[in-house]
Amino acid sequence: MARSELITGTTEAGLSIGDHKFIDSLSDKGRESLAFYFQKAFSRKSVNTQRAYKTDLAAYVAFCEEYAPNAPLFLSEQTQMRDRIDAYIDAMIEQHNYKKATLQRRLNILRTLLGVMDVANPFENKGYADYFNARLTMDLPVEQQAQAKPFKEDDLIRVNKRRTIDALGLRNLTMLNVAFDSLLRASELAQVQWTHIDEHLQTLLVPRSKSNRGERLDYRSLSKTTLSYLRKLKEATPTSAKYVFNALVNTDDILVNVTPLSYQSVYHGLMGAMEWGGLNSALFSAHSTRVGAALSMREKGISLSAIAEAGGWRSLDMVRRYLQAIDARHSGSSQLAAMSGR
Repeated sequence: MARSELITGTTEAGLSIGDHKFIDSLSDKGRESLAFYFQKAFSRKSVNTQRAYKTDLAAYVAFCEEYAPNAPLFLSEQTQMRDRIDAYIDAMIEQHNYKKATLQRRLNILRTLLGVMDVANPFENKGYADYFNARLTMDLPVEQQAQAKPFKEDDLIRVNKRRTIDALGLRNLTMLNVAFDSLLRASELAQVQWTHIDEHLQTLLVPRSKSNRGERLDYRSLSKTTLSYLRKLKEATPTSAKYVFNALVNTDDILVNVTPLSYQSVYHGLMGAMEWGGLNSALFSAHSTRVGAALSMREKGISLSAIAEAGGWRSLDMVRRYLQAIDARHSGSSQLAAMSGR
C-alpha cells in the first residue's frame, strides 16, 4: 500500500500522524494491516475511544522523538522494543507523573497497535507482559478514581419544576430527562432517533453503545414524565427530523440535523438544563446523569442486576464501581454502628 493512501486512511479515521516517520517504521504488510484496522475497526469505536487512541499515540511518538530521535518508532527486534517500552514507562512515571489508570490505558492501546502493525510486540511474551504489569503495580499506588458529581433523582425533580420558555429550554430539559432514565452517555444520547422510541411500551431502543456494538437488542425504560417532554419536543420539531435532539438557529427555531449533535452540544444542553433548574452546572459533567441515576436506584433498594440492565452494563463489577461509596454505608460495620447507636 502506498504511503499516501495509508496517511489518508489514518487521517480520515481521526489520527493525525504528522510527518512520514510513523509510516517509515512499518513494512508494507504493516502499513496494509494498519490501514485496514483504522478503516474497518477503529472507525467503529466510540468517539471517546478514538480520542484516547489519538492522544496516546501522539504521546508515544513525542516520547520516541525525545528518547531516540534518529531511530524508528517501532523496532523489529522484540528485546529492543521491550527496552523501548520500559523506558517509556520510566518517562511516564518520572517525568509526567501520570496516574496508574492513564499508564495502563496507554500501554493497552500501544499493545493493540503493535499487534496490528507487523512489528516486534513484547506484550506477546508473557514474561515481558508480566514485567510491565508488575512495574505498574509496584511503582504506582492504587488511586481512587475521580467520578463526576452525581445528578440524582432529587436534582431532576427540582429541575423539572421549572417550566421551559422556548424550544431550546424544551430540548435541553428533554435531553436531561432522557439521559437520566436511559443512563446513556453523551455520545449515545446524540444518536437517539424518533424511530427508537416506543411510547406504548415506554422504551428507548439503543442500537449501539459502549458496551453493545450491535450484538444484541438493548432497550431502556422511559418515565411518563420523559415521554411527556418528548411529545412536546416532537411537536416543536420539523417532521423531517431523524434525530430527537437537533441544533437551533436561535432559542425557538429547531433545525434538522443531517448528523448527530456533537459531544460538546450535548454537554452544553445538559448543563443548560441544570442551570435553568437552579443548579451549579460547574459541579457536574455529562456523565453525572448516568452516575446519579445508578446511585438513586441503589439508595431505594433496587438490585444490582436491575441497575445493570437499566444502564446496559454487562457485569455487576462495573455497577459496583459506581456504587462503592453508597454500598459502604450499608456494610457490616455501618450496620453494627447503627445498631449500637454509634
